[in-house]
Amino acid sequence: KAPLAKVALAKAPLAKAPLGKAPVAVGALQPPAAAPVTGQAAAAIAARAAAAKAATAKEAAAKAAAAQAFAAKAVAAKEAAAKAAAAAAAAKVAKAAAAAAQVAAPVETFEVGEAVEMRSGEFEGCAAQILSIDEGDITVLINGADVVVCSAPELQKAAAVAAVAAVSPGVEEVAEDPETMQADLAAKREELRQIMIKPDNVAPFLNRGRLVYMKDAASDLGWGILVSAAKSAHTQQWAVKVFVAPDDKPAGQMRSLHLSRLQKISKVRTNLPEVAAEAQESNALLLTTLTKVKHHKKFIAEGIPELDLVVEMNVKDEAVGTLIAAIAELEGRLAAMGTSA
Repeated sequence: KAPLAKVALAKAPLAKAPLGKAPVAVGALQPPAAAPVTGQAAAAIAARAAAAKAATAKEAAAKAAAAQAFAAKAVAAKEAAAKAAAAAAAAKVAKAAAAAAQVAAPVETFEVGEAVEMRSGEFEGCAAQILSIDEGDITVLINGADVVVCSAPELQKAAAVAAVAAVSPGVEEVAEDPETMQADLAAKREELRQIMIKPDNVAPFLNRGRLVYMKDAASDLGWGILVSAAKSAHTQQWAVKVFVAPDDKPAGQMRSLHLSRLQKISKVRTNLPEVAAEAQESNALLLTTLTKVKHHKKFIAEGIPELDLVVEMNVKDEAVGTLIAAIAELEGRLAAMGTSA
């Protein structure tokens, strides 16, 4: 066989294409041209700019007004403070002058039942009558209606007025009868007591342990200790249970009495133990307590203090003021005559 011819195999060289970017036109890299502004759009832009400018001006005006108002308030506050300081200084000077005048002026002395005139305060110039004197406190009845507690510098003696009625010729003035005056005084005191014992007036003060002055149909029981008070559901009448020690029963006894037997009600209250007060074993304790109160040196000298109908019991009856004034007047007249009231 004939030998095969060797064919030399060779790869044809690859043609190398030059690498590079294609040329780009310059116009392709620039943004698109803006659309032309129309007349309507320009007007809108101008309107927005004008509105913003107006808002800025308004804000500036508001700030200026606020600053002006603040400054005005500061000035007003400064003026008010100056006026207040001046008023306070004037008041201080006036008070000092009044105090000096009060020290310089001699303090007058007064007596129960005396007619006076209010020197100062709400009732300045009003006529009044002295009801009681307790150290520096003077209780007066003003115009027969208002009861006021004041001090001596607030009062002045009423001007002496000769208010004697003209007597016809041949007619003699009738002399006052002490017995008639005493009877009148007793009647007015009873009228006042009847107002005091009305349940609406006295019930809030019927407290356990309070000292009350009692009488029964036959005798004077004196001061006793109130143990209880209640209104009957059946009769709607008030009754009180009181421990008393009258002269004929020095060991003491428990009494149940109608409220109408109450004569006086005291400011004094005792502290009763929580035991059955009506039990026999508690009577000795009640007697000891009652004796201590009745024999207290202050009460022996001044008497056991009673509740004031107007000031403490707050009784609103219009007759109270008139009765108190009439009683004080009668007591004063009887005292001037040297007769016991």
